[in-house]
Amino acid sequence: MQNTDVTLSNGGGSDLRWTAAGTIIREPGGRDANTREVRNVDGSVKPAGPRRDNAGDVLARFTWNRVGQWNYKSAAWDYNDDLLFLGSYSPNWMAVVDPNNNYQTIRDWNPNGNCMGIA
Repeated sequence: MQNTDVTLSNGGGSDLRWTAAGTIIREPGGRDANTREVRNVDGSVKPAGPRRDNAGDVLARFTWNRVGQWNYKSAAWDYNDDLLFLGSYSPNWMAVVDPNNNYQTIRDWNPNGNCMGIA
């Protein structure tokens, strides 16, 4: 791959309209064994993508009593402490739940605003 600098100038009185396109003549060979993978600092290669079952599979079911069945909810998983963080748009609630302890609510609170998502 080679970078080339191109200078455009407009000596006329009209707007300059231009486009650019690149043509790959030959792909670099052998890089990443012809695949792109994420590496770790220890040199190992881990599989990419979510560490979970197939998309759409039901992993578990439980009832969060603070929020009804058809209300907007969001969730995030804490890999360090194995906890589930929950949030709801309306009613406005957030919670920390322990799935390893029968989904016991460790803490819940009203954030005084609508929770649109958790990351």
